[in-house]
Amino acid sequence: MLLSTPARPGVRTAANVVVSVALAAVGIRTAPELLVGLAVAAALGMSCEVLAPLHEGARSRRAYAVDLTHALADRSMIVPLVAVALGVVGPAVEAAVPGSARDALAALPWLALVGVTLVVTDFTNYLAHRALHRVQFLWAFHAVHHSSERLDWLATSRAHPIDLAVNIVAVTLPTYALGQVELAPWLVTFFFVHPFVMHANARLRMRSVGAVLVTPAFHHWHHAAAGEAHDRNFGTFLSLWDHLFGTALDHDEFPEEYGIGTRDLEATDYLGHLALPFRTARLG
Repeated sequence: MLLSTPARPGVRTAANVVVSVALAAVGIRTAPELLVGLAVAAALGMSCEVLAPLHEGARSRRAYAVDLTHALADRSMIVPLVAVALGVVGPAVEAAVPGSARDALAALPWLALVGVTLVVTDFTNYLAHRALHRVQFLWAFHAVHHSSERLDWLATSRAHPIDLAVNIVAVTLPTYALGQVELAPWLVTFFFVHPFVMHANARLRMRSVGAVLVTPAFHHWHHAAAGEAHDRNFGTFLSLWDHLFGTALDHDEFPEEYGIGTRDLEATDYLGHLALPFRTARLG
């Protein structure tokens, strides 16, 4: 395929610029609120890094450029994919849950209703995240997110569009099952902004809530290069699932090294990230 064909450096760089700018423009045009969300996420993540700095030094400008492209461009490709997936699977999931269960949920006070929906959604996200690591086909896409060898707030955005689509579907499907589809945009927004703090290059342990909630320290170990950290700490918001199902790894300190030991992946460009899953089934 075209993306896998070797190209001269100048040609590849030009292609990256053209494709990145075009997809970013489409992403912003179709979802202008993305810029607002990114600005809020940047403010939160960068504030954490300033107030409680962790590792010294910065990632390369190239790495920042690639991750910014992911942040602005990926959603322009997944909107039709997510719409089709939800259109096919959503009604089936809704039909699988008895109407009486949805009626009982709807009768709860609003705050309790939101809380139950959030917990069910987070558990579904935990299961999806485990699948992204354990299923070889899915890992080929998710590996892009784990390629960063330095974590910071913007590293959150490094994800293959297919990986991102799986996450959005996993966050949205529970709202079909529970009859709370109107909450889906708020949940998607929450699960978009929250990880920018979890990935921040900030020394935030938050031990008082760590047994229940995912903290930056907890999630940093999910990205650690150390063998003991592989396939651990899958939780997105609640660490409770990891503790219940034996996938939790707790440390007093932050990891020193991150990534999956594939420097070519860390140094590659946006087109390389898009093509990666089709060139290899498994990394690391």
